[in-house]
Amino acid sequence: MAKSTTLSFGSVLLLGINGIIGSGIFLLPGTLFKAAGWASLATIGLAGLATLMIAMNYAVMASKIDEDGGAWVYANQAFGPHAGFQIGWFSWFLGVITISTEIAAFLTTLSGFWPAAQHRSIYISVALAILGGITILNVFGPGTMKVIDDLSSAVKVGLILLFIIGSGS
Repeated sequence: MAKSTTLSFGSVLLLGINGIIGSGIFLLPGTLFKAAGWASLATIGLAGLATLMIAMNYAVMASKIDEDGGAWVYANQAFGPHAGFQIGWFSWFLGVITISTEIAAFLTTLSGFWPAAQHRSIYISVALAILGGITILNVFGPGTMKVIDDLSSAVKVGLILLFIIGSGS
């Protein structure tokens, strides 16, 4: 039986930050501003408000249900096993799409610094290396992933702070 890992408040906070600050925050704002101008700021604010509402719903559900499983458990208990099954599979598909998008965004950015990354064989090799690395980290269990997530969140927040400080000068 796998050993249970309890997340501290700080780790849960960083997990939320890491979930919100994905590659989009580094790649999307410039494109969005070019397309929508200053209205893009309102769009980002509205997206943040929508995300906050979703997070609040998850927080309420988490306070009422003491099981692991997230959306699958919530749907299963609220609407039955058929809905839970569908939500479980849709969540898995969403995870696959998300990791694919994140890797593609990373490789697109990487190709700007390292043009060889545009070659199909190198692109595929780097993508598979990333997936292999994530798989190996998952073999070590949730404790290792908690440390990696905390570190990833801290790096993202640090980069954003450096950008803010750098653009203010």
